Amino acid sequence: ITLYRELDSITSYERLDAYKQRLIDRFGQIPEEGEELLKVMPLKWLAAAVGVEKVTLKSGNMILYLVADFDSRYYESEAFDKIIDYASFHPRNTKIREHDGRRSLWIKGVNSVSQAVTILQEINKKS
Repeated sequence: ITLYRELDSITSYERLDAYKQRLIDRFGQIPEEGEELLKVMPLKWLAAAVGVEKVTLKSGNMILYLVADFDSRYYESEAFDKIIDYASFHPRNTKIREHDGRRSLWIKGVNSVSQAVTILQEINKKS
């Protein structure tokens, strides 16, 4: 549990690389599942950079939950524009939904944390 807590507190790629190296030194080669877990941190960072409050990967879909307050300035921000731009350029794979007072962007065909990170990197690059 201490290792999970430490992972959750990491805020930079440099610290993440050092953490990964300590795991290798202590336990040996990291299995594929462990590598995917380590990619959760960049996923969180990239999602936060575009105003995503929560990310869910489920049944081949990535769901990005947007700011809950509809009156928030977020919906006038460059970060929100990046979300809309991505959805506009990928209409077959994306759907913007509102359910129970929450707005979200659903992205189809996301089967791993690695794919999710790649998509969020693409969203973050939009200008």
